[in-house]
Amino acid sequence: MRNSRVILLVALIVLMIGGCCKPDVRPVGEGTDRTSMIFPDYQDVTIPLNIAPLNFHYTDPGLRKAVTT
Repeated sequence: MRNSRVILLVALIVLMIGGCCKPDVRPVGEGTDRTSMIFPDYQDVTIPLNIAPLNFHYTDPGLRKAVTT
């Protein structure tokens, strides 16, 4: 019984500390003066959720490429 209370207390403290931190995320559209570095340019295009993934490639040779899902 005592171990479960300690675990619950530690979990609560971790959640409280994690909830107080503000993530460093800039608002959409602020600080991005560059145009997209992909071809074809999908700027100002609304993509429906139920279509196949878009095919594109990077046009900036010095840009580091990363894949996210």
